Amino acid sequence: MIQKKCMTKLTLLLFILLGELQYSLWFGKNGIYALKQAHTDLELQKTCNSALRIRNDQLLSKVQNLRDNLKITRQQKSNINKGSKNNISS
Repeated sequence: MIQKKCMTKLTLLLFILLGELQYSLWFGKNGIYALKQAHTDLELQKTCNSALRIRNDQLLSKVQNLRDNLKITRQQKSNINKGSKNNISS
């Protein structure tokens, strides 16, 4: 009879412990729902980063074009100045 009471208490204790662990797994700070939310946030961030990466590439292309145009303009100005000096010397 005593052994049966001990087993009953032990079984009850184990069920309570199992319930606590299940609650922690599903609803706890680092549980399943938190993991799903983290995956959702990650996908949203990847989408946002992709759009920003495209925009950054476009801006980088524009900056490179502006630098190239500036370089060409400076070369043309230099060539014009050299031509003006040659005409004045003549």
